[in-house]
Amino acid sequence: MMGSRMLLMFCKERRDDRSEGMNEGFIEIEEQRQVLQGLENEQSNAEATGEQFLKMGELMAAQKKLMMMEKRMMMDKQMAMFKQKQMMMAKQRSMVEQKQKEMMSGMLDKGQDTPTNTTAAATTGDIDMDCSVTAWSPWSVQCSSS
Repeated sequence: MMGSRMLLMFCKERRDDRSEGMNEGFIEIEEQRQVLQGLENEQSNAEATGEQFLKMGELMAAQKKLMMMEKRMMMDKQMAMFKQKQMMMAKQRSMVEQKQKEMMSGMLDKGQDTPTNTTAAATTGDIDMDCSVTAWSPWSVQCSSS
């Protein structure tokens, strides 16, 4: 009982931490957008009044930083999706393997023979199998017609 309670606490803390980490990323991006918007407003005000805008380097750096932050967020999301897909595929693979093991053990437990490619005619030693046709082919038709 105590172990399951601790496990639930750890799971909740981990979920909260992950959620908080994602929120921090969004907050940082939003703050950078506000910085960029402020610089763009200063630029448009300077152009409207005919003054020279002296913070062009800062504006360019803010644009680049925002772009890189958004790219990192997008790549993190893609990686999370990829990991989730890998986990789902591994789970599915293990389920299929488990079913195959169950089927194989069920067949062996019931005493069923595994299917083979031998036929009753091949087990009898009295029939000459050299002349029998086992499958159709153009050569078998040619040989029988001649």
